[in-house]
Amino acid sequence: MISLIVDNPIDFDVWCRIKDDSQKLAAAWTANMNSQYIIDAFEIVPESIKIDGYIQIFVRCGWDDIPGLLLKLPDFVQKDTLIITQSSYRPSDCPRYCEIHSLRYVAQLCPVCNGFYISNVINGKRFVASKN
Repeated sequence: MISLIVDNPIDFDVWCRIKDDSQKLAAAWTANMNSQYIIDAFEIVPESIKIDGYIQIFVRCGWDDIPGLLLKLPDFVQKDTLIITQSSYRPSDCPRYCEIHSLRYVAQLCPVCNGFYISNVINGKRFVASKN
């Protein structure tokens, strides 16, 4: 069952490590994805890498949107380094891991297993998946 958002379900971010000498490409991607000035992205990317080695490549995604996004990875993504997290948390900030969904999260239960999460984002509207 899918319904329009009524509470605060979890959405997701996708993170990766970047290939050597790819900071310029990653900064351009970050600026474009987040509607930022490129100069700001040139600061954000190295700062992010210093924290835990990861940069955010997709932000506030629906769970069902992620497989399609992963087919459109930018060239700078280092192979086998993708991490999906509960939105607004870095990989290093997520103490829990769901083996079933390959998801790092902060909530008490895996949001996907729990059934209360953003399933899709369509034209800016966020839709909730529910087990009800």
